[in-house]
Amino acid sequence: MKNKTENFRSRGIGFEYNLNCFVTGRQPTAGFGLDNIAAFVDSREAGERVVEMFNGLARLDYRPKEPNWIQVKVGASEQHLPQLEELNRLTRNNGNKITKKIIEQAKKFIPANT
Repeated sequence: MKNKTENFRSRGIGFEYNLNCFVTGRQPTAGFGLDNIAAFVDSREAGERVVEMFNGLARLDYRPKEPNWIQVKVGASEQHLPQLEELNRLTRNNGNKITKKIIEQAKKFIPANT
């Protein structure tokens, strides 16, 4: 799985509930959401593989009534927004593709202004 590449077409940074932070694995306090990336993937199976790349710290959004609009949603706490932005940048610079290596690189990202 380490070298596996999947298509990951991000819609940019948004906001979502029912996610864990992809950096820490923590859930927000009840009633609070997280900054997130919602990215289109090629299939339900591809989405499941992407969620696996995140060690389950992402969520597959598959709706049987909309089988062509499959997304993986990745959340980040407010303090980890720079890492989420880096994940977005890295996947876009990689041709809208994601790998486990990109995820690990984004998680370790330290913004220049810190």
